[in-house]
Amino acid sequence: FAFPDDKFGIAETILVQEPSLAIALAKIGRAIFLVRAISCQAFDAVGNFIEVLAIRDEPPKPTEIKLHFYSSTFSGYPGLVRFTNVGVENASIEILADALVHESIHGFLYSYELFAYPLQSADTNDITIRSPWSGALISLPSYLQACVVWYGLYHFWKLGIDNGVVGREDCLKMMPLLTRAREGYSKNPVSLI
Repeated sequence: FAFPDDKFGIAETILVQEPSLAIALAKIGRAIFLVRAISCQAFDAVGNFIEVLAIRDEPPKPTEIKLHFYSSTFSGYPGLVRFTNVGVENASIEILADALVHESIHGFLYSYELFAYPLQSADTNDITIRSPWSGALISLPSYLQACVVWYGLYHFWKLGIDNGVVGREDCLKMMPLLTRAREGYSKNPVSLI
């Protein structure tokens, strides 16, 4: 399957093979259970707005010391999510749960745009902004989606911590995720690049 971002020179992803596939699926399953334990509504959103979850690995780039997990969704393809490098060290159950909720919110927004109208007109794709969450250069429509996504993630993790659905040790793992979501809103005002 050629992903929509392949045309932009994104490194080719490769299929995850056994036994790594079984390990990746088990981690994702545990992340789904964590989402459900925190919020039935978030769990429903994951089920409703992630239709295809492609699990891929990416070969390391010559400049990388170690691989990182990341997730992706694609405008025009609501329901398609790609998890890359699920087996790496930084892909904890909490990080995977964060990605499931993150991408389901994107899926909701892409579905809304498909059936209602875009959050921004297509001519705003040329306007770029530095994301206060990731530091990446993103288009204005992506920034508007990011505001909704990070707002949802903040409240998701706050709910998990406040409701005590997990133990103290797990709360400590969730705090950096809640802080990351909140801190994007507390940085200097966004400026156009």
